[in-house]
Amino acid sequence: MSFFRYMVVSALILVTSAATQPPGLQNNGSDEAARNSDNPIQRVLEQFFVKKAKGMEMEKAIAEMASTIKNMMATIDAMKSSISSLERDIANRKEFRCESGVLGQHTAPAPNWPYGQTITFQTAFQEMPTVTYGLYLLDSAGTVNLRVSTEVKDITRGGFSINLARWGDSVLYGARVSWMACGR
Repeated sequence: MSFFRYMVVSALILVTSAATQPPGLQNNGSDEAARNSDNPIQRVLEQFFVKKAKGMEMEKAIAEMASTIKNMMATIDAMKSSISSLERDIANRKEFRCESGVLGQHTAPAPNWPYGQTITFQTAFQEMPTVTYGLYLLDSAGTVNLRVSTEVKDITRGGFSINLARWGDSVLYGARVSWMACGR
């Protein structure tokens, strides 16, 4: 072993010994502490001390540590590349957002049907949004059949239209719809 390597390893051993007693020596030579550590440098040092305690040659222990460090550096480089890719994706993505509201009518006596309303979004979407809706209020006479329809149409980046209707002899006192438009 070269004098320089010997000095580096000796300094590393002294600094580490002064800071903490090597867990590898406390665990009767077990590699479990090295595998369970969250700190990669601590893992390498623990492996070194475990192998030293088992009587391994210093050169072999240093070579194994160098290999472990090389693998960790390759992993770090791969993670940096992934992070850079994610940062580029975030910078290039378009803003996803939603707008929502309610519409309809509910009065007694029964109002006139069909009922229609045009919704204008507060801010136009960059792309055609997806519009979902559902009835959340329905009030009718119990003596006749209930018939109601809802229709969303003319969806654009700036808004859409919705119609509520009844047919036949249905008496409809109220119908209300909750809607949500989401997109970029």
